[in-house]
Order: sequence, then C-alpha cells, then structure tokens
Amino acid sequence: MKKLFSLLIIALFVTSPILAQGVMLWEKTNADYSWITNDNTMRGLTYNEEMGHVLACSRTTAANIYILDKATGDSLGTLDMTGVAGGTYPINIIKSTPDGAIYGVNLTTSGAGLKIYRWANESAAPTVAFSGDLTGRFGDVMAVSGNGASTVIYVSGSSNTLIQLFTTVDGSVYTAASTITVAAGAARGGIAPVSSGVSSELWINGAGTSIMHIDAAGTVLNTVDGGVISSGWQNVAYNMGSNGRKVIAVVGKNDGTLGSTVQVFDVSNSEVYPTRYGEFKLTIPYVTNANATSDMSIVDNGNGTFTFYCGFTNNGVAAFKSNMVYISEAREDLNNDFQPDRFHDTLTIKAVCISPNFQTLHRSYYVWDGTGGIATFKGGLLSPDLHFGDYFQATGFIDFYNGLTEFTPLTDSSLTVISDSNFAMIPQPTVLTLAQFKANAEYYEGRLVAFANLSKASGTWPAAAASATIKVTDGVDTMDYRIDSDTDLDDQPEPVWPKDLIALGSQFTSAAPYNTGYQLMPRYYATDILPPYTVPVELSSFSANVNNGTVVLSWQTATETNNSGFAVEKSNDNISFSKIAFVNGNGTTTEKHNYSYIDNGVSGTVYYRLKQIDFDGTFAYSSTVEVSVETPASYGLAQNYPNPFNPSTTINFTLPVNAKVKVTIFNILGKEISALVNQDLTSGSHNFNVNLKDISSGVYFYTIEAKGIDGSLFTNTKKMTLLK
Repeated sequence: MKKLFSLLIIALFVTSPILAQGVMLWEKTNADYSWITNDNTMRGLTYNEEMGHVLACSRTTAANIYILDKATGDSLGTLDMTGVAGGTYPINIIKSTPDGAIYGVNLTTSGAGLKIYRWANESAAPTVAFSGDLTGRFGDVMAVSGNGASTVIYVSGSSNTLIQLFTTVDGSVYTAASTITVAAGAARGGIAPVSSGVSSELWINGAGTSIMHIDAAGTVLNTVDGGVISSGWQNVAYNMGSNGRKVIAVVGKNDGTLGSTVQVFDVSNSEVYPTRYGEFKLTIPYVTNANATSDMSIVDNGNGTFTFYCGFTNNGVAAFKSNMVYISEAREDLNNDFQPDRFHDTLTIKAVCISPNFQTLHRSYYVWDGTGGIATFKGGLLSPDLHFGDYFQATGFIDFYNGLTEFTPLTDSSLTVISDSNFAMIPQPTVLTLAQFKANAEYYEGRLVAFANLSKASGTWPAAAASATIKVTDGVDTMDYRIDSDTDLDDQPEPVWPKDLIALGSQFTSAAPYNTGYQLMPRYYATDILPPYTVPVELSSFSANVNNGTVVLSWQTATETNNSGFAVEKSNDNISFSKIAFVNGNGTTTEKHNYSYIDNGVSGTVYYRLKQIDFDGTFAYSSTVEVSVETPASYGLAQNYPNPFNPSTTINFTLPVNAKVKVTIFNILGKEISALVNQDLTSGSHNFNVNLKDISSGVYFYTIEAKGIDGSLFTNTKKMTLLK
C-alpha cells in the first residue's frame, strides 16, 4: 500500500523527555529539598496507594517522613513523628499497604530495641506496632504485603541470615512470627513479596549478592544470571501488571554510571535470563553513594505500563513511567469503534519483523511480539532497514490509516535492531476458513493466517512492477487478496489454482466506521503460495491426566493437512525428550478428530509433547504438558501457565482423593465461557490445555469445584489474561 506521510505530526506527541523505554515524570534533588543532602540519611521511600502520594524518609536534621505529590514531586507536608525514637537510627525504611497504612522500622545493629511504627493514615499519630529484642542486625530493609489483619511485615539487615516475619490478628499490634533462613546478607537491601500472606514467595537481594527468587521456606527457586544483572545492586522491587507481565527493578549501586539509574527486567518468561524492559536515570551528575542505599516502589498503571518511584539517597528522588507495552495492548480497541484506543500515544515495543518492506520510498513492515502483530510505517528510507527475522526495539506512536492500525517510530534513531536471523520467533500461521477470518478480521489484522485450497474468483494477476487486488474463494466465501509490487509476487507467473495461501491480515478502507476493506497480504511467492492442503495441522487441545499411575494423553485437531501422524515424546527434565510412540493422523481433513495415548507405569514428574509430522517429513511441536504421578497431600489449583497467553494455556490442579471435578471458565461479567472439565477424576495431578482462539482479549476467571469420594469439598478461583 502507498500513502503520504507528514513528519510534522511527530511534534504533536513529544510532550515530555523521551527515554529509550519511557519518560521521566519528575525529579527532586538537594537543590529542591534540604532533607536531600550529600550523605546517606535519606534511605526509605514508598508509594501510598490509598492517597496517591509518595513518601520519603530522611534523618537530615531530624527524622521525618515527607509526603510528595505523585504527579510533580512537590512537598505536601510530613507525617506526625511523635514518639519515634531509639535504635541506631530512629527511622530507616518505610512501606505502605494498599489500604493506606504506613509502617516504618528503625535500624538496630544488634537486634536489641527493634521498633516498627504504624500510621493508620497520613494524618494519624504513630503507634508502636512492634517493640522487642532480636538477634543480629535488622532494619536495613523492610517489606509489607496484605492489608489489615492479613498484613505481613518482613525485616532483615546487613550480614543477617534471617528474614523476620511479623504478623497480626488486629492489623495494629504485631508479633515476631516465623523466620526465613537465607545466605548472610542475601536480603540486606531488598525484599519484594510476590503475593500476600506468610506463604508468599519473595525476590531478595543486597549489594554483593545475587538477585534471587525464593519460596517461603527460603529455598532458592531461581537466581538471576550475573551477566544479566550484576550483584552490585542494593535494592530489588517486584510487580506483576494487570496484563500478566512480571517485572523486577533494581536500584542502588555505588557506580558513576549506574548509581542514579533504575534498571527494569521482564521476568515473565525467564527469571534466570530476564529481558531488559527499561532503564531510567536522573539528569544530574552522580554523587558518590558509598553504601549504595536506595529504595523504590513499582506501580501498575493498569494499561500495560508501570510507574517507578525511586529514592536514590543523596542523589535525589524521581518518578519514571514506562511506555513498553505488548503489541496487543498497543493496538487494543476496547470501545469497539474499529480504531485504536491509543491513537497518537507514544509507546515502546519489542518485536520481530515478519515481512518484507511493502514500500519503495518508505519503511513499511509487519512485526510480531507473541501477543499480536502490527504494521509499521516510517516516511523515508533513513530509518534502519529491517529484514525478515530482525528483532528490534522501537519507540513511536500509534497511527491509523485507512482502517489499518500502525506503529510509527518517532525518529530514525528511535528504532534499534537488537539481533538478526531470529527465525524461531516467526509465528506459525493460524489455519482458518475464509468465513472464520471474515468473522473476526480486526483480530487477525497484522497476524499470519493460512487457508487451504483457495481458487481465484476474479481479477487479473499483476504484471511485473505492478500491484493488483484479486479475489480468492473457497467455494463459499471470497476475500480480497492484495499483491503488492514491492514483494516478489508480481515478478512471478500466476499460480495454477487452487492453492493453499499464507498471508498477513490487513485492511484498506476510508469508509467509517472502518469495518470493511479487509484483505490478505501475501509476503513471499515461495513460502506463501503452496500446493493444495499443505498448510499445517491445527491442534485445538492437548491434555494429560493420571489414572492409577497411568498417564492418559488426549488431543484434538480442528483441521489436518497432509498429516502423517504424531510422535509422542516424553522427558523427565523438560529438556531432553525421547519418542515413546507414534499415533497415525488422518491425512487431510476439515473435520475434528480426537486422539489419545496411554503411558503405563509412570512415576514422579514427567513431561510430554507431540511432534506432528507431515507426509513430506516436515514437523512442528506442540506445547508441553506436565504430569505428577505422586498422590498430592491436598487439593490445589495452580496459576495457569503461560499467563498472559495467546491463545493456549495450561491449567493444573491436584486431587488428594478421587473426586467429581468441574472446571469452568467465566468472563469478567460472570458469564460462562467454557466448561473445561466436568467428570470423575482420580487422585493426582491433572493438566488441561485451554485454547481460546475464538474468544476476544480480556481478563477471565477459572473456577474448580471438586467433591471427593471421602466427602471432602474444594473450590477455588484464579484469574488469567488472554492477550491477542
């Protein structure tokens, strides 16, 4: 497609300093506040969700907790500090719970005289939530989770081997409860609960120690690779956004380059090798912070972005907002007006290029990030020339042109290629009928789709260097098929119909409300025009269930093309798989088919996957399902994985006894979407694969109801996020 482009529009959207992955909202230094000085007296910082304020703790002149406006950083006053005294430092770290209660801890190098103070709100006088003697240094770090009587407080310190938990029965008075044993100093600077309650997992770190994810018993679940995040950072924070993205952030490093920097990493897919999500930095020169003390809070903005409130001790306080989002979020249309809700918003994406350049004099590609696809456009040829398989990061704005949602890089330097030849990141096309595509064409925009056995209905194949739109049909429906002269298709002879077609979902219409003009955009002649019935098998479900030590694998296909069958592969470590069986397929069919395989004599935890093999030897792997054959001690419903997902995810639950089980999926309005399970199951661990390819993006809930043969009852509900 050809279009005109004006660079003047860019100026409309640059309203604040643009960083690589976000914006600085504000910063305050010793030029702004006298309580920020060239020492280490300002250490604690937290965000008060109830009031929407930032709180900073400083001991300059006298111990105080300062209230700051979250939008500007301007001072709004201080908390009442009556009776706050004692310890090596009377107040060191502060944290707030979602209901607005504020907690502060003093520092005691010996453990004697530890005090935790509580403010019911920003106007209240402090009360002593805990006062007592412990052994070892406490008060360098504190974290809280939960609300009211469910609040849990975590405290540790430099060189300490314990994280002390404090619990309450009334939300006001706390007792020293259980402890978590860690390596000396492993939690000296940062403790970040993953959830609430004493059983919550934690992220911990301290300057000189690795960043670790531990369970409530102190067992290390994962350690971040030191080549990704060095061990010199003092503080770690964690947040899982409403979109399911999990991030950790590190701050506090005695380093001339990174000392006034916060680095953010996405741990959704890997906690050992997380991906860089963002980096934000103060504008002022770094002032040496020998103790590397710093603190921060991460706030989920509910739209795919986060705000980071950071205290850099003697360097200042600041707020940063990320703009890194999933493509599915960048292009979302929640009001269903067929236009992107974030039209003109400045955002950052990471994606892989899945197409050639569709323009002669400009840059026009389709890109994909695993949650969705989008067209990119940049006027002129100065910006980096993308190639198929290039993985890149770009900051730009959401545009809208003739019905097509687009992403436009701000400047030529706003797009950076991270690596090339990432062919494994290229998505497999979704096999559809034309009717299925037309029924949900907005969803398939920017996505790779495939169709079996289509013929030309009308139109003329273009001559070399020419473009054309022809119509293709499956005998029932027709669709526009756009052949662009900037691809290699126009240089090739017209194929002998019928053919299987792979294409990008696209759109070209100037007629509001922009729900017409949908079309298919092929990319390459050799890969996107195939012999009839050669598009891949569409696997709609794959599950594993345990029956008295026997594993029953079940799967279903929606369509099959050239399908020889399925190699069933098994692994004990989810790394090395071996073939244990082969199940014949049904060749080429548009009907649903069910398959199963029984694996006997299984013990322990095992993993299964399917290797679907075509008659010509080409193959593709399914997702992996996990089975634990040991009898669980209790009922349990696990968080689905992956989450967020598109379109498939796995739900796992455990049964200590044989039970009648029903697992139901609901939307946010309580309407039942699917009855995933409704049957008698044996004791053990059960995995069920969910495929919601025909359901729109959004937040959904899944509920289990189990009635054991011993009369026991179990119900539980969890939330999951579908991102397309």
